[in-house]
Amino acid sequence: MRRLLDDYPSDLDAWHELAEVRFHNAAVLGRSFVDARSAFEHALDAPSLAPSARVHLARIAAYEGDTTTTARLAAAESAAAVDDQRAEEIRLLDAAARSDGNAAAPLVARLSGADAVHIWSTAWSVAQYAGNWRLAERIGLLLTTEERSGGARGAGWLAIATFRMAAGRPIAADGALGELAEISPEHAVVVRAGFAALPALGDVERSRIQQAIAGLRSSAAKTGAKDSTSMYSLVGSASAMRQLVLDRLLHPYDRAGARDRRYELVGQGLPIQPIFPAQGSARLELGLAALADNNPSEAERVFNLVIQPDAFDVLLMTPVARARAAAATKRGDVETATRALARAAWLSRDAEPASAGASIASAASLPVLETTAVRPH
Repeated sequence: MRRLLDDYPSDLDAWHELAEVRFHNAAVLGRSFVDARSAFEHALDAPSLAPSARVHLARIAAYEGDTTTTARLAAAESAAAVDDQRAEEIRLLDAAARSDGNAAAPLVARLSGADAVHIWSTAWSVAQYAGNWRLAERIGLLLTTEERSGGARGAGWLAIATFRMAAGRPIAADGALGELAEISPEHAVVVRAGFAALPALGDVERSRIQQAIAGLRSSAAKTGAKDSTSMYSLVGSASAMRQLVLDRLLHPYDRAGARDRRYELVGQGLPIQPIFPAQGSARLELGLAALADNNPSEAERVFNLVIQPDAFDVLLMTPVARARAAAATKRGDVETATRALARAAWLSRDAEPASAGASIASAASLPVLETTAVRPH
């Protein structure tokens, strides 16, 4: 695409395709998905491509806390009189980024009649790009109503548990896992163990890890224990993920081994990432290893690759923000460190008191820097 654009720089279709590659395949290219911005901006000049370009630009802007841009894109979409799922997502991302509950309310109400897949993807979009856990949870709750199928309700509670955990609310997350256990005990066991296996959510009591290991082994030993097959279309197979999570618990984060760690996602073809963000965790560990080796520039480069579109890595967003702050601090980059800390504070603004101070500091010998809970720009 780059070679094509060298010869035909006004080819807007080529700009859009280049942007798609940079957005959805960023980690493979060793770059952050936000680098797709300039190519999508070129595509805005094509009326047929503009809606797609705007929704991607809104995701990038929401992720970066750029509420000026999300508002501008939402206004442009309204002026274009577009009324489709992309327009809906742009408006929700704008409301989420600005924490505007009044603007979000009618959009959430409209979503209540949508199909489960659309509600699921919208909830994750609000969580991953805007980091607005409360709004993401409100959307996820639409899946848990009585008229929904068991699979949809289970997927909803799994998403809600994840959003609560990402927000630093493990007690509330445990309540959601209790609801999930009523629908699919196998998924509840694996998700709870996955929370304990995360590489960078702060100090984890050894007893909690042992309980998670025992739960996984007990689940595996039960004769005839089966996943809730109705959850496969959204969540994937819990039994396929069990061994990977068990391996993580038995071999926890190890600086020296981080560079050699490889994850093979079993159950190929199943969207199992919502249960445990394996690839993002591997990248985070690699960045922590670089930071421990006193290579903050390489660490920050890798940290930029942890959160990627379509990867369900919301549990890693706050740890990554803190890690980026630590790397920038080591480089003497006060501006970047301040922005990263502001983002970490905003993402954890609703944390339960016992979790408010949890960070990756203990795992990586990093400083915990104080900041105020303001939305970063």
